[in-house]
Amino acid sequence: MALETEMTGLAAQRRTSEDLAALRACLDRMTAARNVEELVKADADFHASIARASKNPYYSRFTDFLGIRLVPNRAIYLPDHSDPARQAYARSIHEDHVEIFDAIVAGDEAAARLAARTHMQKSLERHRGRQKTRGRSRQVASRKVITQLSCGEDERLI
Repeated sequence: MALETEMTGLAAQRRTSEDLAALRACLDRMTAARNVEELVKADADFHASIARASKNPYYSRFTDFLGIRLVPNRAIYLPDHSDPARQAYARSIHEDHVEIFDAIVAGDEAAARLAARTHMQKSLERHRGRQKTRGRSRQVASRKVITQLSCGEDERLI
């Protein structure tokens, strides 16, 4: 989280018109994405563009190294854009990115850092929520199997 926050603050200070154009292009690609793969690629490119705009080669190298690992596995969250919950998820992430972009455009280091920190915190919370949901699903499935075994509903499992 600290990496993204500091990197974004530097980008707000040091960005050029070319950097802003690259960031805008990434946002446009996210909006136009027709599938999860295109969305993930544009999202990863957005973060890499922020790293380049920071003018710190270490941030750029590290972000390039991490690549799409910077972006949560959208295949888990967004396998089908038709689901309203998934659409809301994608919209929320896009709004976060627009806030980050707007702060960088304004050259507002504090706002850029806050927007990045908020985005990363929300991402972490979404991931934790997903982990809890998956954990509950596994617990329910385990209880069902144990109940079936103890009640003799499926003797083939014994």
